[in-house]
Amino acid sequence: MNPEEQSYFRFSLAIAIILIVVVSFATIMRKPQTTKPVEKPSFEKVAEYEDCAIIRWTDPSNRYQYFMKCPR
Repeated sequence: MNPEEQSYFRFSLAIAIILIVVVSFATIMRKPQTTKPVEKPSFEKVAEYEDCAIIRWTDPSNRYQYFMKCPR
């Protein structure tokens, strides 16, 4: 390698190292965006039948289950 090629190689290597450091620093300093999960109520009144309320319950696997709540 002649001196001109060595100089070009060192310059390219320095630029590559600087880019790696800048990208690494930017990745570390970037704050992750946190989003709040949408909280749905587990119990919801969906209808009425005579004097009873029809309640829909959502379980953790997002399946709906219905039951009636009647006053005594």
